[in-house]
Amino acid sequence: MLLASCGKKDKPSYDRKSENAADSVSAIIKYELSGTGRGSITISKYKTDIRIDLEKSGDEISRESRYISGEYIYFYVFNAGQLMPVKMKIVKDHNYPKGFAAFMDAGEFIPRMNKTGTEVVAGLTCDVYADKTDGSSFSVFGGRYVLSARFSGNIITAVSAAINTPVDSNYVKVPANMEFRDISQ
Repeated sequence: MLLASCGKKDKPSYDRKSENAADSVSAIIKYELSGTGRGSITISKYKTDIRIDLEKSGDEISRESRYISGEYIYFYVFNAGQLMPVKMKIVKDHNYPKGFAAFMDAGEFIPRMNKTGTEVVAGLTCDVYADKTDGSSFSVFGGRYVLSARFSGNIITAVSAAINTPVDSNYVKVPANMEFRDISQ
Protein backbone atom coordinates (compact mmCIF):
# COMPACT_ATOMS: atom_id res chain seq x y z
CA MET A 1 0.00 0.00 0.00
CA LEU A 2 1.54 3.34 -1.01
CA LEU A 3 1.73 6.21 1.43
CA ALA A 4 3.38 8.76 -0.81
CA SER A 5 5.65 8.78 -3.78
CA CYS A 6 7.74 11.00 -5.97
CA GLY A 7 5.74 12.79 -8.63
CA LYS A 8 6.59 12.76 -12.32
CA LYS A 9 5.82 15.60 -14.66
CA ASP A 10 3.86 13.43 -17.09
CA LYS A 11 1.44 12.19 -14.41
CA PRO A 12 -1.56 14.11 -13.06
CA SER A 13 -1.07 15.87 -9.74
CA TYR A 14 -3.65 16.11 -6.99
CA ASP A 15 -1.74 18.85 -5.17
CA ARG A 16 -4.50 21.40 -4.76
CA LYS A 17 -6.48 22.50 -1.76
CA SER A 18 -9.65 20.48 -1.32
CA GLU A 19 -12.79 22.48 -0.77
CA ASN A 20 -13.16 20.30 2.33
CA ALA A 21 -9.67 21.10 3.69
CA ALA A 22 -11.05 22.76 6.84
CA ASP A 23 -13.34 19.80 7.54
CA SER A 24 -14.48 19.69 11.15
CA VAL A 25 -16.43 16.43 10.93
CA SER A 26 -15.35 13.47 13.05
CA ALA A 27 -15.60 9.92 11.71
CA ILE A 28 -14.67 6.31 12.44
CA ILE A 29 -14.60 3.92 9.48
CA LYS A 30 -13.70 0.22 9.74
CA TYR A 31 -12.55 -1.62 6.62
CA GLU A 32 -11.75 -5.17 5.59
CA LEU A 33 -8.88 -5.74 3.18
CA SER A 34 -8.91 -8.66 0.74
CA GLY A 35 -7.30 -9.59 -2.54
CA THR A 36 -3.51 -9.26 -2.61
CA GLY A 37 -3.42 -8.23 1.06
CA ARG A 38 -5.54 -9.40 3.99
CA GLY A 39 -6.49 -7.69 7.22
CA SER A 40 -8.47 -4.82 8.66
CA ILE A 41 -8.10 -1.06 8.86
CA THR A 42 -9.76 1.42 11.20
CA ILE A 43 -9.49 5.09 10.35
CA SER A 44 -10.48 7.57 13.06
CA LYS A 45 -10.70 11.27 12.27
CA TYR A 46 -11.16 14.29 14.53
CA LYS A 47 -11.29 17.55 12.57
CA THR A 48 -8.12 17.35 10.44
CA ASP A 49 -6.15 14.83 12.56
CA ILE A 50 -6.35 11.17 11.51
CA ARG A 51 -5.24 7.88 13.06
CA ILE A 52 -4.99 4.72 10.96
CA ASP A 53 -4.85 1.37 12.75
CA LEU A 54 -3.84 -1.54 10.52
CA GLU A 55 -3.96 -5.22 11.29
CA LYS A 56 -2.41 -7.43 8.64
CA SER A 57 -3.11 -11.14 8.65
CA GLY A 58 -1.55 -14.01 6.78
CA ASP A 59 1.66 -15.86 7.59
CA GLU A 60 2.24 -13.51 10.50
CA ILE A 61 -0.09 -11.03 12.15
CA SER A 62 1.14 -7.48 12.53
CA ARG A 63 -0.44 -4.34 13.93
CA GLU A 64 0.58 -0.76 13.45
CA SER A 65 -0.75 2.74 13.89
CA ARG A 66 -0.13 5.71 11.62
CA TYR A 67 -1.07 9.32 12.19
CA ILE A 68 -1.80 12.13 9.76
CA SER A 69 -1.48 15.74 10.83
CA GLY A 70 -0.91 18.70 8.57
CA GLU A 71 1.04 17.66 5.49
CA TYR A 72 2.74 14.66 7.13
CA ILE A 73 2.07 11.01 7.87
CA TYR A 74 3.75 9.71 11.03
CA PHE A 75 4.65 6.05 11.54
CA TYR A 76 7.27 3.68 12.91
CA VAL A 77 9.88 1.61 11.08
CA PHE A 78 12.35 -0.99 12.30
CA ASN A 79 15.96 0.02 11.73
CA ALA A 80 18.83 -2.16 13.00
CA GLY A 81 16.39 -4.01 15.25
CA GLN A 82 15.07 -0.82 16.85
CA LEU A 83 11.73 0.88 16.47
CA MET A 84 12.24 4.31 14.92
CA PRO A 85 9.53 7.01 14.75
CA VAL A 86 9.56 8.73 11.36
CA LYS A 87 7.44 11.17 9.41
CA MET A 88 7.09 11.71 5.69
CA LYS A 89 5.49 14.53 3.73
CA ILE A 90 2.36 13.36 1.93
CA VAL A 91 2.84 13.81 -1.81
CA LYS A 92 -0.41 14.21 -3.73
CA ASP A 93 0.73 12.77 -7.05
CA HIS A 94 -0.84 10.13 -9.31
CA ASN A 95 -0.46 7.47 -6.58
CA TYR A 96 -2.17 9.56 -3.87
CA PRO A 97 -5.62 7.93 -4.26
CA LYS A 98 -4.10 4.51 -3.49
CA GLY A 99 -2.75 5.49 -0.06
CA PHE A 100 -4.58 5.56 3.24
CA ALA A 101 -3.99 9.31 3.56
CA ALA A 102 -6.52 9.82 0.75
CA PHE A 103 -9.33 7.78 2.33
CA MET A 104 -10.66 10.82 4.24
CA ASP A 105 -9.71 13.24 1.47
CA ALA A 106 -11.37 11.99 -1.73
CA GLY A 107 -12.32 15.56 -2.67
CA GLU A 108 -8.68 15.96 -3.73
CA PHE A 109 -8.76 13.35 -6.49
CA ILE A 110 -12.31 12.50 -7.64
CA PRO A 111 -12.57 15.55 -9.94
CA ARG A 112 -10.02 13.84 -12.22
CA MET A 113 -11.94 10.56 -12.39
CA ASN A 114 -15.07 9.41 -14.21
CA LYS A 115 -18.22 8.94 -12.16
CA THR A 116 -19.62 5.56 -13.19
CA GLY A 117 -22.62 5.13 -10.88
CA THR A 118 -23.61 4.64 -7.28
CA GLU A 119 -23.54 1.79 -4.76
CA VAL A 120 -24.37 1.26 -1.10
CA VAL A 121 -21.38 0.51 1.15
CA ALA A 122 -21.75 0.08 4.93
CA GLY A 123 -25.33 1.35 4.63
CA LEU A 124 -24.34 4.63 2.94
CA THR A 125 -24.98 5.58 -0.70
CA CYS A 126 -21.70 6.30 -2.45
CA ASP A 127 -20.74 7.69 -5.84
CA VAL A 128 -18.44 5.32 -7.72
CA TYR A 129 -15.44 6.80 -9.56
CA ALA A 130 -13.06 5.06 -11.96
CA ASP A 131 -9.49 6.10 -12.64
CA LYS A 132 -9.10 6.66 -16.38
CA THR A 133 -5.46 5.53 -16.42
CA ASP A 134 -5.42 2.23 -14.52
CA GLY A 135 -9.02 1.06 -14.01
CA SER A 136 -8.96 1.40 -10.24
CA SER A 137 -12.25 2.42 -8.64
CA PHE A 138 -13.34 4.24 -5.49
CA SER A 139 -16.76 4.45 -3.82
CA VAL A 140 -16.99 7.83 -2.13
CA PHE A 141 -19.53 9.04 0.43
CA GLY A 142 -20.29 12.74 0.68
CA GLY A 143 -17.57 13.71 -1.78
CA ARG A 144 -14.96 13.03 0.91
CA TYR A 145 -14.85 9.53 2.43
CA VAL A 146 -13.60 6.51 0.47
CA LEU A 147 -15.74 3.57 1.63
CA SER A 148 -14.57 1.10 -1.00
CA ALA A 149 -11.45 0.95 -3.16
CA ARG A 150 -10.24 -1.53 -5.76
CA PHE A 151 -6.70 -1.21 -7.10
CA SER A 152 -3.52 -3.22 -7.67
CA GLY A 153 -5.20 -6.48 -6.66
CA ASN A 154 -6.47 -5.02 -3.36
CA ILE A 155 -10.12 -4.71 -2.36
CA ILE A 156 -10.76 -2.45 0.62
CA THR A 157 -14.38 -2.24 1.79
CA ALA A 158 -15.90 -0.41 4.75
CA VAL A 159 -17.87 -2.71 7.03
CA SER A 160 -19.04 0.20 9.21
CA ALA A 161 -18.93 3.97 8.86
CA ALA A 162 -19.88 6.40 11.61
CA ILE A 163 -19.80 9.96 10.28
CA ASN A 164 -20.34 12.87 12.72
CA THR A 165 -19.61 10.56 15.64
CA PRO A 166 -17.71 11.58 18.78
CA VAL A 167 -13.97 10.84 18.56
CA ASP A 168 -11.47 11.49 21.36
CA SER A 169 -9.15 14.18 20.00
CA ASN A 170 -6.22 12.76 21.99
CA TYR A 171 -6.64 9.33 20.37
CA VAL A 172 -5.89 10.69 16.89
CA LYS A 173 -3.09 13.11 17.80
CA VAL A 174 0.51 12.34 16.95
CA PRO A 175 2.19 11.09 20.16
CA ALA A 176 3.80 14.15 21.75
CA ASN A 177 6.44 12.18 23.65
CA MET A 178 8.13 10.93 20.46
CA GLU A 179 10.53 12.74 18.17
CA PHE A 180 9.76 11.76 14.56
CA ARG A 181 12.65 11.95 12.10
CA ASP A 182 11.68 13.47 8.73
CA ILE A 183 12.45 10.98 5.93
CA SER A 184 10.80 13.00 3.15
CA GLN A 185 12.74 13.13 -0.09
